[in-house]
Amino acid sequence: MKALSKYVSKLSLLLSVLLPLMGHGQSQGPVSDLLRQDGKLWVVVTVIAVVFTGLFYYIFRLNQRINRLKNRR
Repeated sequence: MKALSKYVSKLSLLLSVLLPLMGHGQSQGPVSDLLRQDGKLWVVVTVIAVVFTGLFYYIFRLNQRINRLKNRR
């Protein structure tokens, strides 16, 4: 449980740093308007969220396995 809280705190720190920066780089061109109009922007956001969630889960599980191997010795 302690390891999980450590990951959650690191993730929240990362998000608090990166989320304000994401708004500055957005262009208001025709492509972004088209994606918003068709609703495809939410599909892109959902896919990115799923990929990042999978990566964080994989790293968390890998860390658990490494710790388990360390404790065997």
